[in-house]
Amino acid sequence: MKVAVWRICLFIIVLAVSSIVPDIQASPAQGKVLYTKYCAFCHGKVGQGRTPMARVLQPPPRIFADPVAMARLNDNDLYRAIKQGKSGTAMPVWGRLLTESQIRDVMQYVKSLKQPLPAGMTQTDFDIRVGERIYRQYCIVCHGMQGNGQTHIGRVLTRHPRDFTNVEKMAHLSNRQMVEAIRNGKPKTAMVAWKNILNSEDVRRVILFIRQISQRPSSRGSR
Repeated sequence: MKVAVWRICLFIIVLAVSSIVPDIQASPAQGKVLYTKYCAFCHGKVGQGRTPMARVLQPPPRIFADPVAMARLNDNDLYRAIKQGKSGTAMPVWGRLLTESQIRDVMQYVKSLKQPLPAGMTQTDFDIRVGERIYRQYCIVCHGMQGNGQTHIGRVLTRHPRDFTNVEKMAHLSNRQMVEAIRNGKPKTAMVAWKNILNSEDVRRVILFIRQISQRPSSRGSR
């Protein structure tokens, strides 16, 4: 209910603010103007997300300048978010106001806001960072941030979540087996199938992060 109220209020506020900007004809070159008119209020002028509105919204608006945050956002997801809004967030339905051409203009500008990788960060480091984001979003509730499954939920499950800190067992667990478990779940356990939520790149990256857990100094010697 609170989210719905936020979406209505936000839509009204943005329309009021945008009224001082003249209407324009849709064209790829106008993506920035459209973004400034309708999106910067929450996402920031250059997609950095540091705005007064962003500080009070839960969840906060996506940070378009962050390459890690943008790694999992494909064109289809971006298009649907703009056109149809995002359930459970303050992102309103812009398909009622923007034409198809204007939506794609905004998409083009939004993608241009993504910053390059920080100096010294390799592609593998980047993939692990993205994998950590995915892990925090979907895996942490059962497996825990430490990866040992010692969470409120993990402790009460009949089949304890896999302990990623167990070096010996993780050494015998192949990436192929992990892909199968993540995509299709594990029978007779609480591990569900994520294939309809995580794509192949998501799975690859989260496995990279999980492998890092078992290589931490505190994990060595875990049995």
